Amino acid sequence: MVTSTTGSSALHIPMLRNSLPTGWRWARLDDLCDGVYDCPHSTPKLTNTGPYVVRTQDIVSGVFRTDRAARVSDETYLERTRRVTPTRGDLLYSREGTYFGIAAEVPQSTRVCLGQRMVLIRPNSETLDFRFLRHWLNSPLMARHISGFRDGSVAERLNLPTIRSLPVLVPPILEQHAIAEALGTLDDKIAVNERIAATSRALGIAQFDAACAAGSRNVTIGSISSMLLRGGAPSYTEDPAQTTVINQKCIRGGRVDLGPARKTVTAKVRLDRILQKGDMLVNSTGVGTLGRVAVWTHDITATCDSHVTIVRPNPAAIPVMVGAYAILAAQPEIELLGEGSTGQTELGRTKLEQLPVQVPVIEACEALASQLYRLEERSKAALDENQTLTELRDTLLPQLISGELRVEEKNSSA
Repeated sequence: MVTSTTGSSALHIPMLRNSLPTGWRWARLDDLCDGVYDCPHSTPKLTNTGPYVVRTQDIVSGVFRTDRAARVSDETYLERTRRVTPTRGDLLYSREGTYFGIAAEVPQSTRVCLGQRMVLIRPNSETLDFRFLRHWLNSPLMARHISGFRDGSVAERLNLPTIRSLPVLVPPILEQHAIAEALGTLDDKIAVNERIAATSRALGIAQFDAACAAGSRNVTIGSISSMLLRGGAPSYTEDPAQTTVINQKCIRGGRVDLGPARKTVTAKVRLDRILQKGDMLVNSTGVGTLGRVAVWTHDITATCDSHVTIVRPNPAAIPVMVGAYAILAAQPEIELLGEGSTGQTELGRTKLEQLPVQVPVIEACEALASQLYRLEERSKAALDENQTLTELRDTLLPQLISGELRVEEKNSSA
């Protein structure tokens, strides 16, 4: 990192491998914006309908996921937007917590307000393309940069002066548009695949519910499982050839996100903890994520850490995918099983084993399993393609935003 000045303000510049292209420059974030606004420092009362309130966990992927976001009343929305109303062209930025230093765009024609730990960034459209800025703030270069400015020993946090002074590498505006369009094409395809995966899962849940409505029986999770076992306590390694370790951060929306996963030495993993397709992973420790479940569908060698319980449906008792959907359907009840203090809540194995769940009658299970497998395969194909697209985007991103790889300028505005 080197230090420069813009006017009277110091600018801490990340090191680049190459010199800047002609016409590119460094600038402070607040010198490129019409405003950088902090959130109201209060917890809003949530409602079932109304405008969205943005929290740090809602933008962990760099996109504001409205399907997972909470809502507030119109009155609360007006109170929380009294200073500034988020609009298209603004960025939502997380400043504190597990997922900090991540930016997402405000969706088109969507009413949103800031939750706690959030900041609104309003770029000046004449000098800075907001789509380019999102990619810059989410780049590996900036992730490394902000790690040196964490403020707080318990909760990782960026203070507002630090955010306003963040360095931005600024190409000419037309080149910003071209970079944003190139990366945006990949983002758009990733978003389409995510919708395909979500629709496939929703159809599966609807088919499971319909089969139960036509005829069901009550069982316990333990009675339809061949294994119910906590993950281990692995020693981690940076060797990419070793076994992937799934933790509670990986379990989101009924699926497994490999992004937060780590690696361990394969030889040290117990064979009964190696995941099989159709295994259900249940978050069993923590606050906020306790009880969340996901179906394991990946084709890689993986295990879980001690914060996650592996529940393996027993094919002798029920088709694996039907058992998996029975546990998915029971997630609201599983989330209520936690015991302990607010700081460390645990989901006990015995309680999980004894939890009653509803499954279709035996005669309906085989046909339902076939339908669920097809839908999961469709979903998996879309998510597998997304992994390839994400790797391509993440390879191109640092090269494009640093000027190492150039794109043709477009004579169009954002």
